[in-house]
Formats: sequence, structure tokens, C-alpha cells
Amino acid sequence: MSEIQTGKIEEGVYLLRTPDGKDIAVQYTRGGFYPLTRQNLFSPSAAGGVSKYPALCSCTGKTAETATPLVAGETGAVCPKCGKTVPYVKTPADYRAEEVERKRQARENLRLVPAGMTEDFGMAYRLTTRLDRSEWAKIARYMLYVTTEDSMGMDADDHNLGWVTFYPREVEEALGITGDRTVAGQREAAKRRREAPAEVRKRAIAQRVREIAHEIRETGEKPSGLNDPAGDRLFDTQDIYGGGDWFVAGPEHLWYVQNNGMDGDNWGYNNVRTGGAGAIGYRVPATSPMAAELRRLASELDALPGGL
Repeated sequence: MSEIQTGKIEEGVYLLRTPDGKDIAVQYTRGGFYPLTRQNLFSPSAAGGVSKYPALCSCTGKTAETATPLVAGETGAVCPKCGKTVPYVKTPADYRAEEVERKRQARENLRLVPAGMTEDFGMAYRLTTRLDRSEWAKIARYMLYVTTEDSMGMDADDHNLGWVTFYPREVEEALGITGDRTVAGQREAAKRRREAPAEVRKRAIAQRVREIAHEIRETGEKPSGLNDPAGDRLFDTQDIYGGGDWFVAGPEHLWYVQNNGMDGDNWGYNNVRTGGAGAIGYRVPATSPMAAELRRLASELDALPGGL
């Protein structure tokens, strides 16, 4: 007897592995497995849409009317006609455990990092992960949401900085950030690495990548609507909290995409789908020399000690 019959199967997102080795995220509900519209395997969610058709087995036919819907079994989605099993790779419990572990690691590594320079207030710093309400309350008075409309000059005029602080010591003290995770500690660590040629080259590559991102924002177009850039992701720093940025080198365009899905971000600016709230994307033709340069820089960085 399958678990669907015994009532043990939990509704939620599952990851299935097809016979050809492809992983597919599905929502188990109403006794069937429905593929997610957006196959974001990093953090799949039914919020992005679910197919109206369940996962099917072709043993009885190849159309939606003749094929057989898969049902839940102990180890995977099962065809009740031929018995073929598409195994579970991850269950809702697995995804919950991963989320707990991600949050634990993020909190352990919590620190302030530079968000951008301002003309009037100096360097602005942002936290590397989101906080719960109780911890945010400890630092709320030191935090400021900075956009290009605030006219603070320099980097703050180039792009939105988001939630930042100009009081790093106070924030670190309130949150218990110590040792090498403090701004001062990070500076000392950077000094220790300064003599390492690989680290010097990594910093140079990171600087050039930032310059390319700026050039694409300045010279590229921001297409309307919601877009799905196709191609190879390069220098991807996207996180599950709506932050990070990346490039997409595709057959027609080179995109620079800045995630804009954190709480407090203005999602109305978004024109790129991410599986979350969305992101802001700019693009130039794929023939731009920047596309080849980014690929070369990514390969070079990957070959350095420590890699990407």
C-alpha cells in the first residue's frame, strides 16, 4: 500500500529525479505531483506558479487525456499502471532542514560588509544576512534605507544601497559580532592576504567585474515587462533573501541582474523573474566584448587557489 493510501505523505514541494537524470521540482497536492512553473532548484517554491497538469507516465498514452498521473509511493512518485517509480531526491522535510542550516550558517557568519561610498557620510555598510525581528530591534536606530533619490553622492547616486548603517561599531556591539567578523577584523585579515598574488588578482578581477556591471547599467537597456534571461550565469552571488547580483551571457544578450527582492525593496522596479520577488536587469548585445571578457575572468578566477 502506498503512503498516499495510508495518509502519510506530506503536501509540499518535492524534488524528483527522472529516468534521464533530470531533477524536477513539483508540488504534491490533491493527490498528484504538479511541476513548478519556475524550476528554481536552489529554493523552489509553489508561490511562483504550479502547472495545472500533474506529472504523468506515458505507459498508457502520450497526451494529457491518455497518460496516467503519478501517485505518491514510499520512495517516489509511482505510476499505478506500470509501477515505474520516479524517486524522491528531496522532500518538504529536507527543504526545511536545509533552510534551518542555511540560517544557522548565515547567522554564524554574520558581518558588516561595504555597501558603497557616500560623499557626505563615508562608507555605508550592509549586513550579510537578514535578521529576525528581535535582533533587528537592537539595531533599527542605526539603520537607514538609502536610494539614489537621497542624493548622498558617489556610489549612492549610482545605485540603491538598500538597508545600510554608518555606525558599524554600534551595530557590531549590539549583535555580538566579534573577532575577524568585525569591520576592523576584516581589514586586518585583508592586510594579511595582501602579499598573496592570488588574492591580489582576485581583487583586481572583482574590481573589473564591478566596472563591467556599471558599464552595462549605464549603456545597456532595461527592457520592460518580466524577462527570463537565458544563458550562462557568471559571478553569481544571488542569495535566498533577495540579495546579490549576477551576469547572464546568452546567445542574444549579455545581462547584468541585480536582485531586488528583500523586504523593503521596491519590487515595482523589477523586470527579471528570479523565483522570488524579482530583480532589476540591464542588457547589451551578446556581441559586446564584455561578454567574452567576463567568461575569461570567470575561468581565470576559477583556476586561482580557492576558486570562485
